[in-house]
Amino acid sequence: MKIRKGLVALTALGLAAVMVAPTGASATAKKTTTKAKKPAAKPTTKPTTAPAPTNAPAPTAAPAAKTGGNAVFGVDAETNNWLPGIGQWGGAGTAVASAVYDHLLAVGADGKEVPNLIESWKASPDSTTWTLTARAGIKFHTGELFDGA
Repeated sequence: MKIRKGLVALTALGLAAVMVAPTGASATAKKTTTKAKKPAAKPTTKPTTAPAPTNAPAPTAAPAAKTGGNAVFGVDAETNNWLPGIGQWGGAGTAVASAVYDHLLAVGADGKEVPNLIESWKASPDSTTWTLTARAGIKFHTGELFDGA
């Protein structure tokens, strides 16, 4: 769950950065040359600072969180199917799928597999049969237990 929330947050942050970044002609640097100007004469009086306004608005509380709604993201490629193993996912599709699907295993800091939805796994000596032990207390979105049945 933490991985999914982190990926969603990173995706949102990346999209926000793209939306804020300048584009088009205004983003290109223009090289201009000008003649050097004489420095302006020094002011004869010291600048004064204006007093703080006395009628400043009071801080307002943040609006209450709202559940539901839609999140629309633009991605760089289409995904032909969201079923793992059948679909062909590009980079963006993989990020979207990682935000939607929980994985049986995750990758630890050392690069090795660690349990995520399962507690443990064991392969037969010829690796044709695998035994996965489900983590207790995990439920599907329908409320049905994730227990291997």
